[in-house]
Amino acid sequence: MLAANGFRVAASDIRDLAGWDGADKRFVRMDVTDEVSVRAAFDDVEEALAPIAVLVCCAGGTSATRDRQPSVADTDLADWIGTEALNARGTFLCVRELLRRRRSLPLENGRIILTSSAAAQRPAIAAGAAYCASKAAVLGLARVAAVEAASLGMTLNVIAPGGFDTDAYHATTDPAQMHRQINAIPLGRLGRPDEFAATVRFLASTEAGYLTGATIDLNGGARMA
Repeated sequence: MLAANGFRVAASDIRDLAGWDGADKRFVRMDVTDEVSVRAAFDDVEEALAPIAVLVCCAGGTSATRDRQPSVADTDLADWIGTEALNARGTFLCVRELLRRRRSLPLENGRIILTSSAAAQRPAIAAGAAYCASKAAVLGLARVAAVEAASLGMTLNVIAPGGFDTDAYHATTDPAQMHRQINAIPLGRLGRPDEFAATVRFLASTEAGYLTGATIDLNGGARMA
């Protein structure tokens, strides 16, 4: 969707993604938990395409599975550290890197779009304690970083998705849980990936230029239910 709206898009992942490199798009391998890797990836993108004006942080995950959804008491330290590193530290490192670069080279219509979770606002044991806490940390970071970004002429907003019809959701949610969760959503269904992408597209657009420091509840009404 971003490419269709005239953006030159770079995608990153810790695993290789074939078929992405081209005139207006680029894939760069990045470990968001490692600051050296983050800095190198930003360098790569800016050298190959252009100074980064829009950052979308959506790397994340949980150690929870259908059979293992640890409470606080059952969460071991390794799971806590690993989940925090992916969801919270990775977001911090990417946001920090962009703010440093735009401080020295400001750009018009700068955008930062972060991904939290409905589980951070309405904790769900199915997501695991470490996941809920690390996604809540993203909300706290956003409040501080949005003020700093505004001083550079940039907006910063957060999307907090609920249940979405993705492989990751199905891997951590058994059919009975899924049935209960869908019944608790006023719209009566899971979200679709294209709906998440459309929200990103809006937040990246010039039409969203006066919206900053906000959290978009993209959950079919589940939080209000």
